[in-house]
Amino acid sequence: MILRKPYALLIKNFKKIHFIMLLLMAYIAYSSNNILKFFNQLIKTGTFTRFTFSLSSTYINIYLILSTILVIGISIVIYILMRQKKKPILFYIIMIGYYAVLIGYFLYMYNTFERLEITTISPRGLRIIRDITTIVSFTQYGLLVLVAVRAFGFNIKKFNFGEDLVELEIDVKDNEEFELLVGIDRDKIGQRLRKGKRELRYFVIENFFILMVILITTVVVTAVTLVLNFKIYNKIYYKGNPFTAGYFVITVDDAYYTKTNQKGEEVAPKGKIYAAVTMTITNNDVLSRKINLNDINIIVGDKIYEPKTNRYNSFVDLGEGYNNQSIKSGNTNKYLFIFELDDVPNLNNAVLRYRESLIIKSQEIKENYKKIKIEAINIKDVKKIGSAKLGEDLIFKDSQLNNTILNIDNVEINNRFTYDAVYCYYSDCTTFENILSLDYTAMDKTLMKLDLNYKKDPNGTLGNSNSFNQLMYYYGSIRYQVNGKTYNSLIVDKTPKDYNGKSLYYQVPKSINSATKLEIVIRIRDKEYVYILK
Repeated sequence: MILRKPYALLIKNFKKIHFIMLLLMAYIAYSSNNILKFFNQLIKTGTFTRFTFSLSSTYINIYLILSTILVIGISIVIYILMRQKKKPILFYIIMIGYYAVLIGYFLYMYNTFERLEITTISPRGLRIIRDITTIVSFTQYGLLVLVAVRAFGFNIKKFNFGEDLVELEIDVKDNEEFELLVGIDRDKIGQRLRKGKRELRYFVIENFFILMVILITTVVVTAVTLVLNFKIYNKIYYKGNPFTAGYFVITVDDAYYTKTNQKGEEVAPKGKIYAAVTMTITNNDVLSRKINLNDINIIVGDKIYEPKTNRYNSFVDLGEGYNNQSIKSGNTNKYLFIFELDDVPNLNNAVLRYRESLIIKSQEIKENYKKIKIEAINIKDVKKIGSAKLGEDLIFKDSQLNNTILNIDNVEINNRFTYDAVYCYYSDCTTFENILSLDYTAMDKTLMKLDLNYKKDPNGTLGNSNSFNQLMYYYGSIRYQVNGKTYNSLIVDKTPKDYNGKSLYYQVPKSINSATKLEIVIRIRDKEYVYILK
């Protein structure tokens, strides 16, 4: 194989190479200056202007990082040439070191911009960042001038390359061909191995510095590539990690897999399971904004699942479902999102995606997503947490109701009840006796009267449970046993509107009259609380 030494080519194109490097450095300096302008404006006004959805991707993009890496690569090549020709190399060592440090600076600034979108930085911290950015920017201007001299006003003879040239002709040795033999000679393998080992050792000793520069640069480039892929452009967020998407700062709070509704009843179709995800969302825009549900999905394997807004009634215990509500400027709201997934073994690999930008260019659609690893709790079996008998307190511990207390003193079952009613005309009220009964359409029903005290814990987070009636409507039922067989039934509130008392009246199945066992059952997802009436 015939190869050619590259020195002649590099000398011929010395000015062109520096011109390319000058353009790259000018772009880097321009980007650094934009960062400096941003922090000057932020310190002066206390606010900043958002031109795109993401500050970090606006000021620190992949082209900036690649340009910096290319400057390092070109500097290494020129350094090797200058060292080979025994010319001054200090400038290129400085270039390699400075732009390697600059990559670290850009990565730090990327994280700083992400912090600014989520929270604030102290005035002192902003001034420190501004001062560092000023030093970074002005240092680049000096290096730009020196590279420009080499790109536009370089004199080869002035830098003593004349001894390698004859009237700007390249030395024969710089362009000579050499033969590389390919093949195996078993008789000479041992000799060549020993010779190669010896020459390799001499080569490493003689070129130790160059090799170290190449090694360090390779490590830096590899590290930067990995950081860009896994920590910036393909970063995976987790529960509790805030991220920016458009005008919003979003945090995934909790995630659940379940097939049941808030009462513990299975509602998922066969082969399906629901993912319930709660998110805290802050609107950082000056205007009220709505979330586009088309921007949110869950991906499992090669399947994509969109939110289901018609299933919120089965998950009222987990939060308020999002269905096109506006979020006011500066407000922080918490919403629930429901997804109907295939019940497959690889749900542990599910990823929630939030689309932060959509670009349509040259008939090509490019979507950028923030990805959040779903660490969901799988809610399966209903567990009995607590129980109480007539006259005892039932405390809803270990649930969202916290220390809410239910105490039932008495229960009566009858076809009709007499109660004290009140009638008011303006401020004039009259109390009289009235009768509560069921009409002829409810022949298989009867009435149940409960004397109770329900005291909700103000620290409880369960929605729709401010009163006992609400608790029963969303989470309650009655369970009774007749002739050894167990039945479950909903109860309907029949408490008269003109009733002037504390008891509650409910319509229940008439077969309860024959029940040998009667209980009120409160199921909050996978937690069951039982109040024994009989």
